Amino acid sequence: MWWYATRAAGLMTWSTAVAAVIVGLLLSTRVVKRRSGPWLLDLHRFLGGMSLLFLIVHMATLSLDSFVDFGLRELFIPGASTWNPEAAAWGIIAAITLGLVEVTSLLRPWINPTMWRTVHMMSIVTVVAGSYHAILGGSDVDNPIIWVVAGSGAVVTALLVATRLLGATRNDRGRTAAPARPASRPMASQRRE
Repeated sequence: MWWYATRAAGLMTWSTAVAAVIVGLLLSTRVVKRRSGPWLLDLHRFLGGMSLLFLIVHMATLSLDSFVDFGLRELFIPGASTWNPEAAAWGIIAAITLGLVEVTSLLRPWINPTMWRTVHMMSIVTVVAGSYHAILGGSDVDNPIIWVVAGSGAVVTALLVATRLLGATRNDRGRTAAPARPASRPMASQRRE
């Protein structure tokens, strides 16, 4: 029973994390209209919180499963697991980055915006590491439905990341190529006629 719960929680962790990243990228690239922003921001936050909740369930049920011995050490230290050490290590990396992103999001009003933005961009690492974890260790990777969902999520995420990067590049170019501000003109009383 625990194995089924672990698999389901793992799939839900990945799905909600990818969905949170996609919605976040939709917000940051402004692909969607501004008036849907508040609703999408709430959805983004909800999905991020749900992915953390599913991650906790995934790790708890994994520790309760008797098939593989996962204690605290195996759950939190990359390379400590004897079961598929590479898959477990990538899962731990995904879990740590997800935790950092969620904690800094909750602390956003009290932390430096640059630090928050830097840590928040690690959500891409969360998705990549979580995907690799699933490919290496997931027992459902042979299921065609999983491939369709994972492939669709990967393509949409990649397109939105590219859109975001291109937008940032254009903004940087626009800032450097902006014409210099004209010097203030002398007042009428100072002009020579």
